[in-house]
Amino acid sequence: RNVRKLDPTGVAQVVAADAVQFAAEYEHRIDLLYLDADGAGGRGKGVYLDILEAAWDRLPQGALVLAHNSVNLAQSLRHYLEFVRDPSRMRTSLNFAIDGEGLEVSMR
Repeated sequence: RNVRKLDPTGVAQVVAADAVQFAAEYEHRIDLLYLDADGAGGRGKGVYLDILEAAWDRLPQGALVLAHNSVNLAQSLRHYLEFVRDPSRMRTSLNFAIDGEGLEVSMR
């Protein structure tokens, strides 16, 4: 039901896989990328930047990237946040402290 509110065709894909590998191999454009992952090998939330970089070529201008935990784990996300807040990479990026965890909303 919620997918149909965003996209009347109901076309959406939710994947449970290694996000970096999936993003690197995915062949279609990505209009919305939601990041809420923990990387293996001690990467933790630091994997967000790896995922974004793997998906970068498939994110068209205007694509949205949402990153959870931008408030409570900002230190772990510092490289990601520096990347998305750089105006040469993203049109805009705003941090919403809608709860104790936060959500960084970035537009390419």
